[in-house]
Amino acid sequence: MTREEIEQLNGFEPYCIETDREQSWYEFGLVQGLETADANPKSPWISVKDDLPSFHSDLVENAIATKNVIVLLNDGRIRETQLLCGHWKEYDKKVTHWMPILEPPKE
Repeated sequence: MTREEIEQLNGFEPYCIETDREQSWYEFGLVQGLETADANPKSPWISVKDDLPSFHSDLVENAIATKNVIVLLNDGRIRETQLLCGHWKEYDKKVTHWMPILEPPKE
């Protein structure tokens, strides 16, 4: 979970807190969860089993192709390609993860 997801859960009271000790254990667990989330940020890579760029309107170029994305191949190589008619251009069945090409930061 990310810090944001954990902080959203913080708004919910645990089901049954009857003593101060239970409350302190809940708060201790929350702090530990936030520290773990900060130490392990969410990876920008998206598994092809979970999602594909064609499901994101901002990444769809036309009815046939998506815009270029960065892909991680099953042999560890990283390349730039696109999804054409539901198949990865050049790397079909070798892509395990992908991510959109990010815009460079504006100064």
